[in-house]
Amino acid sequence: MIGIKGTGMAPLAVNLKNMGIKISGSDFSEIFFTDELLKKHGLKVMSPFSPGNIPADTELVVSSTAYNSKNLEIQEAEKRGIRILSYPEVIGLLSKSLKSVAVCGSHGKTTTSALLSYILSRSDKGVLHNVGSIVPQLLGYKAKKTDIFVFEADEYQNKFKYFNPDIVVLTNIDYDHPDFFKTDKEYKNTFYEFVSKIPNDGLLIYCSDDKNAKIAAKYAKCKTISYGFNDGADFFSDRNKFRTKLIGRHNILNISAAEICASHLGIPEVTIKRAVAGFRGVKRRLEFIGKKIINGQQCIMIDDYGHHPTEIKATIAGLKNYYPDLELWTIFQPHTFSRTKALFDDFTRCFGDSDKTIILDIYASKREATGDVHSWDLVKAAQRVQSKPIFYKQDTQKAAEFIKSKIKAPSVIMTIGASNVWQLHELL
Repeated sequence: MIGIKGTGMAPLAVNLKNMGIKISGSDFSEIFFTDELLKKHGLKVMSPFSPGNIPADTELVVSSTAYNSKNLEIQEAEKRGIRILSYPEVIGLLSKSLKSVAVCGSHGKTTTSALLSYILSRSDKGVLHNVGSIVPQLLGYKAKKTDIFVFEADEYQNKFKYFNPDIVVLTNIDYDHPDFFKTDKEYKNTFYEFVSKIPNDGLLIYCSDDKNAKIAAKYAKCKTISYGFNDGADFFSDRNKFRTKLIGRHNILNISAAEICASHLGIPEVTIKRAVAGFRGVKRRLEFIGKKIINGQQCIMIDDYGHHPTEIKATIAGLKNYYPDLELWTIFQPHTFSRTKALFDDFTRCFGDSDKTIILDIYASKREATGDVHSWDLVKAAQRVQSKPIFYKQDTQKAAEFIKSKIKAPSVIMTIGASNVWQLHELL
């Protein structure tokens, strides 16, 4: 498995190993949050990429979509005539061979698919789960039988074309990935086409609060169930009485979607409610890191993966509602130059509820090394439209030093972004 540390690749590696397949894998040596999952299941990572990493008896190479024929191991596999499949192709094969649920949407799909998987794991049904993050409560889980395959369906690079689910959960549609989808229309059409592929005897569960998801539902040829805070929803989320450890109004919607799907799959209500109450969330999704005393002040450390303006705004609102008496520091690292440029105006307005915000340099990922927009541009523009302080700091080290010199009240310190911004907590 080339790129075995990937957010989808790592759980896939575990799933394939649990199915009795011998797995080896390679990736970069840098620390990534999936390291914990791979280590837990005894999966070693070879680094750097090298033709010699591919065992002589290899029957199949699975590659992350982050790599192509320039990769030395892909070249070696082609040279040896070994079959090569991409990550979404393998997910597609699993979705076709098992009863499957695809959880898709611009935001909320990780938490929703994780919660649904957790509910199923607490029932008499076995679940094969492929979630784009670590689910601490499922780290060591292995189904005795596999009744249902639950997977997070990523729209990026139109991976949808490979998937064949029986049930689709659609959380929302909000333009993203401008490096691949050049227009908002192109992005939306990808979802519309995916929904239209659901078999006639399948099911679409969608959030009717989201206008684009509502439009997408019209393309479905199967039964549909809507949920949301609006009066017209089939499942009115405001009347959904449950206990939960999850923070934020957006998570009420995620819980609603998971509950509807679990109920449809025959899980008793008492099992669902108990699982929802006990679910502690996923890594890097409003994750509680710990507490620290800084300048004599008690500070709560939180980390989140949000990297789209809509996600950031919802996450900040959820934290301010939960911790109304604490000062909220938000440390954000933009992810990709193209996203920052395409959604620039939305980014300038998404930090309004944060008491103090620090924006770091744009994360130069393997997807994009450079671009024609800079975080300082974003900071200056945000300062013009927002009244609360917004600062620019180059990296986590400088941000940590700044925070330690400025904390004067009990605070929540949240890192947010799809990069390694979470490492800032180790510097405080």
